Amino acid sequence: MLSRRSFLLSASAMGALALPACTPPLQPLPPPSGLPYVSIDIHAHIFNATDIPIPGFLDQVFLRSPESPVGGNFAPRALIRLVTKILLLAVSTADEERDRLPQPAKSAAALVAQDKAILAQGVRNYAAIGQATLRANDVRLSVDVSEGAQLLGELNRLANRGVFLQRSSADLGLAVADAVFDEPSLPVVALRSTGGGGDPSLAQTLRWAVLLTRDRRDILDTLIGYYGLSAGEQDDKSRGISAFSPSLVDFEYWFTEKAQARMSSQQDQIDVMSRLALLERRTVLLNFAPFCPLRAAIDGDGVHRRIRKAILTQGFVGVKIYPPMGFKPIGNSSNQRLMGGFRKAPGAGIDRELRKMYRWCNDNGVPIKSHGNNSLAAGECSGQNAAPDLWARVLHDYRDLRVNIAHFGGFEEITSSDVCADPPPYEKRAAELIAEYPNAYVDLGYWNEVVGTSRPGTEILEEVRALVEQTPELAERIMYGSDYTMIGKEKQYNAYLRDVAAAIDSINGLSRDAIFALNPQRYLGLNDPNNPTRQRLDAFFPSDHPYHSLF
Repeated sequence: MLSRRSFLLSASAMGALALPACTPPLQPLPPPSGLPYVSIDIHAHIFNATDIPIPGFLDQVFLRSPESPVGGNFAPRALIRLVTKILLLAVSTADEERDRLPQPAKSAAALVAQDKAILAQGVRNYAAIGQATLRANDVRLSVDVSEGAQLLGELNRLANRGVFLQRSSADLGLAVADAVFDEPSLPVVALRSTGGGGDPSLAQTLRWAVLLTRDRRDILDTLIGYYGLSAGEQDDKSRGISAFSPSLVDFEYWFTEKAQARMSSQQDQIDVMSRLALLERRTVLLNFAPFCPLRAAIDGDGVHRRIRKAILTQGFVGVKIYPPMGFKPIGNSSNQRLMGGFRKAPGAGIDRELRKMYRWCNDNGVPIKSHGNNSLAAGECSGQNAAPDLWARVLHDYRDLRVNIAHFGGFEEITSSDVCADPPPYEKRAAELIAEYPNAYVDLGYWNEVVGTSRPGTEILEEVRALVEQTPELAERIMYGSDYTMIGKEKQYNAYLRDVAAAIDSINGLSRDAIFALNPQRYLGLNDPNNPTRQRLDAFFPSDHPYHSLF
């Protein structure tokens, strides 16, 4: 069975439909009027492909996660090889970009030209290998080769703009790039969607992959363009998001395959995001540092020192962790086997490092953000480590610790595995946790079910209404989040802020003031001038930074 944000990635999904689904990159929409003066997106990402271990991420998460971004009439491993070829062309590692700052973000025209060039080269690199493989093999003898041939066929149909044969170039890479990024005058052959309405086309997936090859400053510029304050709104901060909270990630040790050679270090990622927080004046960046207990168990106290330095001196406000990689928030000591991917440690070591991190965050007023959806799982059934009730023991033991369990609102935690039992909806378990613990929060990151006019959105809003009525404490603990850049895989991501704001308005007991402003400020500690986070940021940002006028 498929869970939310999922697609059937299998050979049975083959066959194309003629649909007008190859659309140009989406244009920003006017933000909804009436947002609070201080509106915070508590859940965002600003990282590029050199910040993630590409082989493991694509193979163990992209291929089998419930959040896989694409389905269609080709098999997933062929798609993974294509996306890998694109991602490996990423413009800059974190240290390379840091050393170029304060170089400004590129213009929109320059970014499109760069994106097209990278996509064209990635397709060429994939096609060269694929065509050589086809010449050397009998397609009938190799499913893998056959799947690759089908993806090459889809790329050619995309390049030809469907049955109309409006190909811009004999060069497959250039023709695909033109079809993906230029305004098409004719419909094209789209990929069949098998996971329900609203799934992205191949063109949308390629655009998303290319987005992750950009510099972080350019990704930030795009994020602000879609959801932030535009140049004409700088004096009217009642519209658009005024502060974003991007999280860095640390997945590497949980994957069975080692990372690519060209990968940014954790410290370099922290350094470049700290520098961007100081340089950016159109918005305020409230960064979260990545913590991996497996890395800490193997590499030692240096991991904790890096996190503490980021928070104490580099303007970071909290810690982000990903239990679906393979660990529970606590209670791993009972696992008798070594835990991890190509690097492993005993469960007792995982718990030791988690408790060390929890104690320090508890004592220093540092909030934690945790992935809270049955997705992004590096192992079979490990997505269930995201269950909200697994945090009860942590919140009981560390009474001052504030925890945000992300991705509230889907009401479907069904697994595609025959091995894993379907868990109860995480939303109900989160509501029970919130009713008992005053420092438990949730966010609406990737609440794509309410974007557009889909039937599931209507049903989900009824579920939220009922849950808010049953658990009124939710009104003070739900926070707005976009999950950009991940939401960029979806067709209507430019409408996300508008439609989520409208969904909030439709639920009795919820208010924009609380969800966009009051709740995230309280979670972060920014509502209290004496809070340690507030005091650290007061010292970090220069006096002329917009942070001081917002908070």
